[in-house]
Amino acid sequence: MTNEEAKAQYTEAVSQVERGNFADALGLLDALDAARPNSRHVTYQRALCLVPLGRIAEAEACLQGLDGKVDQPRIARLEALIAAAQTESEASGHALPHAEPGEGGTFSAEAAYPVDADRALVTGRVRRGTIRLGDVALVTTPDGIEVEAPVLRIGPEETPANVVRGGQATSLLLEIEPQYISAGMSIEIASRAEAYAATMVVESKPAAPREAAELPAPVAVAARQMRQGELPEAIAGLQQAVEENPDLASAHSLLARAYLESVPPVRNPERALEHVRRAYELDSSEDSEVNGLLAWALAETGEAEHGLRFLERLYKKTSDPAEQTALAARIGEFRSRYGLGSLWQFADQFGEIVFEAQTMPEIVKALQRGVIPKDAKCRFNRISEWRPVDAALSGADPQIAAVFGEAATGWSAWPVLIAAAGAAAIAAAAAVFLF
Repeated sequence: MTNEEAKAQYTEAVSQVERGNFADALGLLDALDAARPNSRHVTYQRALCLVPLGRIAEAEACLQGLDGKVDQPRIARLEALIAAAQTESEASGHALPHAEPGEGGTFSAEAAYPVDADRALVTGRVRRGTIRLGDVALVTTPDGIEVEAPVLRIGPEETPANVVRGGQATSLLLEIEPQYISAGMSIEIASRAEAYAATMVVESKPAAPREAAELPAPVAVAARQMRQGELPEAIAGLQQAVEENPDLASAHSLLARAYLESVPPVRNPERALEHVRRAYELDSSEDSEVNGLLAWALAETGEAEHGLRFLERLYKKTSDPAEQTALAARIGEFRSRYGLGSLWQFADQFGEIVFEAQTMPEIVKALQRGVIPKDAKCRFNRISEWRPVDAALSGADPQIAAVFGEAATGWSAWPVLIAAAGAAAIAAAAAVFLF
């Protein structure tokens, strides 16, 4: 790899990181790391990818290797990201066992159909192992060349699954030229850890509440100005405060709020995101207000799905029922405001999320076709307690009740699941949305 090629590949990797395409970015960075080992810039970007992909131990190893090689703000940022990820991945009493990555599997093709010039649909049965969305089929061409064919979909388009196991019949949509796939083939599937669907990792115990601290004088003045509606004046004072003391977390946090609450042309979500991220890095990752501001700023800059994670984190960190109800309402409002919809997740006995849906017809079809196992558990909007599907949803639809051989009791039975997530999450749609 020439210097110019390496530079171009690094630039593309950084661009992918900034867009949140962490798996794609990591592939590029791994190739760079192999060609040019021990580059601090590559190591830092790899760590940024490894954390959201759930590979925390590897991210920590990168962090250790960066000690003394990059500036302290970058070290602090990584430490904060890793700490937050560790907090979210510690199991609680409501969690199912964490599903570990598998070794792939073998798929027996019974029929194959061309979809277009670059994709083929193959139907058959998993002979052994486990196949996950994002795994790669290894296909040998008639010329003896091994071709990698990513698994783009498992099951039919209307009820796709995230995972399928040995003995199950299904279909796989593969990214490969159709002439390389034929009936009767035995296809080896290699696992790709970075592409695994999310598993049920859950929260740690709530952190001890932080003691309230007296605000520094310039921040207190700005807070008073904001209460009086003097947002431009508050922003000017806060900007001066962070210039004089770049590590003043309370000033960064309040400045982010001021930019978000202002009206154009003063309003600036991008600047807000910059300052709230700095506040988060400056030992404010456990602060509920900072997490809420971070969610808001991310959503206003086009990253609503990412922002939602911080609200979910707040929910998971509290055990107070009243706070949980309020946060569930806030999460429901956030989903509604930014077009994220509601979400049901279904996990198999191994603790792996096998299906996600936003509507009841999708769930009905998935149950009828066996995509959702009868012994699965489900939760609402990623925050409610995991419950058996039959107990949570049999009263939601006569067709679901029929799958379990039960009589439907109507929608009145379904709030068992909704209540666990906070019924106010639905009722709050008309409420004023505040962070």
